[in-house]
Amino acid sequence: MKKYKLYELFETLSNGELRRLRRFLQSPYFTTRQDVFAAFDYLAERRGTGRPMPDRELLFQHIFPGEAYDDQKIRSAMSSLAELIERFWLVEGLDESSHSSQLALAKACRRRGLGRQFRRAMKKAGRHLEHSPLRDPGHYDKLLAYQTEWLEYQSASRRTADLHLQEITDTLDISYLLSKLRYACTQLTHTAVYQQEYRFGILPLALEEARRLGYLDIPAVAIYYNCYRFLSEGYSLPPFRRFRSLLLEHGPLFSLAGQKALYLLAVNFCIRKMNSGSMEFAREGWALYQQALEQGVLLEDGRLSRFTFYNIAATGIRLGELEAVERFILDYKDFLPEEYRAASVRFIRARLAFNRGELPAVADLLEQADLQDLVNNLIAKNLLIKAYYGLEKHELLEAQLESLRAFIQRKDFSDYHRRNYLGIIRFVQRLMALAPYDKEGRQQLEQDILNAPVLTEREWLLEQVRRV
Repeated sequence: MKKYKLYELFETLSNGELRRLRRFLQSPYFTTRQDVFAAFDYLAERRGTGRPMPDRELLFQHIFPGEAYDDQKIRSAMSSLAELIERFWLVEGLDESSHSSQLALAKACRRRGLGRQFRRAMKKAGRHLEHSPLRDPGHYDKLLAYQTEWLEYQSASRRTADLHLQEITDTLDISYLLSKLRYACTQLTHTAVYQQEYRFGILPLALEEARRLGYLDIPAVAIYYNCYRFLSEGYSLPPFRRFRSLLLEHGPLFSLAGQKALYLLAVNFCIRKMNSGSMEFAREGWALYQQALEQGVLLEDGRLSRFTFYNIAATGIRLGELEAVERFILDYKDFLPEEYRAASVRFIRARLAFNRGELPAVADLLEQADLQDLVNNLIAKNLLIKAYYGLEKHELLEAQLESLRAFIQRKDFSDYHRRNYLGIIRFVQRLMALAPYDKEGRQQLEQDILNAPVLTEREWLLEQVRRV
């Protein structure tokens, strides 16, 4: 059945939200349409009994009993209910005690000339900012909005003696600097994966001035600044270690989502460097993962992403921390979403089996692992190639190489993944064709492997070519 917007929204509602949404829809301020309320009741009843969402014709019959089907009429009812669910979420998000709500109230009071009520709302908004433990980019954005709202009020009431323009300028500088650094880090990450070049505008000049003014001593700015440095400088360990130290010390100044985003920026950088042969950054990534697990920032709603699970285990395996990876599997497998748990654990155990030289077990484990992610399918196919090569199962190896090539051509992968795995295929085929007595060919192949700009299996390939 086609996925309608209404059904996509409806299926995310918790039971508590359904009860509150019913009360919301009963208010004539929001809607007086009985067809919308009838649609809600029928869909809520089906949700309660575990039945799937109905097709439009069936929903029409329950909303407009006895009427001939009218496609435009049912579309209107479904669209209105979807819009009301979104409006309900907006209303739910307006916590009257929050900074944003009080600032919105203050703005409304200012526009109506209610000075006393304006000052009361602004006092509450300021108290919220002061008492919040967060000092992340969002905090400085809120502070700037708060300061500029005061400026609007004071300018309108002709109170020009205490406009606090310097404070506004300073906050604007910090807010801008944080925004530029955040997006620069995202740009650098995107460049590394997709080879897309970006301009950074006046950021280099802004950083020189920020250093002079002492802004780089502000924890949030210092964290993003060091993140920008290690992403832009490539193999510079000092800013990375400074970043990790600052994140450990000042992580609580960020929301959990903000901390997680910073950790993932850093560990993904380490993974790329590890795949390029840097074991120093592999160790840094492993340490960062342990730090993030201890802080609990990698869990979302009590769940650990299967991709994060894979990456942690892969980093540990690359470093030879096999026992630590076994403990990690036992400690965190139950945090995986249930639908991915069995396949994820088999996938990692296959990688452990390969590193222990238990090659027959690799194929057995991977045959049972139903991997739904494209990248991990690449990794699994690559693992089978290495296992078949080690077991000298040449027909299976050739078939697997062609399967991997066809998979890459059929699917939409990043340039990084495409270059990497096509390179692996090419080098394995050259390795298979290399005669034991061809010293010159072996030396050329070794040199080509060393010179390949992107090659995650560089070490394994070099080990094989030196054995021929």
